[in-house]
Amino acid sequence: MTMLNERVPAKPPFPDKGDVVLRRRKTPDGAAFYGRCLRLIADMDETENLFRQSTMAPAGTLRVDLPARIGRLIVAPALPEFLERYPQINIELGITDRIVNLVEDRVDCALRVGLLPDSDLVARPMFELPLINVASPAYACCLQASA
Repeated sequence: MTMLNERVPAKPPFPDKGDVVLRRRKTPDGAAFYGRCLRLIADMDETENLFRQSTMAPAGTLRVDLPARIGRLIVAPALPEFLERYPQINIELGITDRIVNLVEDRVDCALRVGLLPDSDLVARPMFELPLINVASPAYACCLQASA
């Protein structure tokens, strides 16, 4: 009680002497404080319960942006199985090699190749892709001749 009374700059919400409450009657400030606390706790419980309903299947629209090659070769072939497994999810798939602004373009997640510029966004490495350079023999000869 003493810590609460020190923290709230008003008349003590619960009159006390040390850690012993002398009476059960709340002051008007204490009653207002208590009412606000009850509303905060109820709001917090409601917010937490939004995400605890594990019996519900995932549903809603998911906006995803991918580089063209990854979208075409890896993600697009896997979409039918994903959509069959999660029929309540609607995928809005953007396939572009340009960097999109996730906030302005209302994109939920994006997959990018390479290093990210400094950003406040959260990024996680997913996998490494091997990089190989290939050229036709004729082009390789031209490069060697110009070197």
